[in-house]
Amino acid sequence: LNEGLLFLEPRVDKIVLVTHFLPYAGLLEPTGEPRHDFVLAHAGSSKFGRIIDGYSKVTRVISGHIHKPIFKKLRGDELVFQSSPIGYPKEITSALFQHVRERVCVVNV
Repeated sequence: LNEGLLFLEPRVDKIVLVTHFLPYAGLLEPTGEPRHDFVLAHAGSSKFGRIIDGYSKVTRVISGHIHKPIFKKLRGDELVFQSSPIGYPKEITSALFQHVRERVCVVNV
């Protein structure tokens, strides 16, 4: 990650970083539900977060892995973190088309 960002930063104005897993620890809040809270141990990396925060041109981070939509501003308003998963079929509580419309999004950079 660090080598890729070192290569890109002098060549671009903005960087959108996409990862499968959560790149920051603490993005998910504990719920008190044991199965959910167990997953929190694998739900973010403080090391990746520190690396990302070292590059001011990273303005948006998009990740998957979790099945909960998250939108948070980090580093003040400089960095947006976003996760907008479709999830597993058993997790869909509305009509499929409506669910997909709510989760698919356009990212403007």
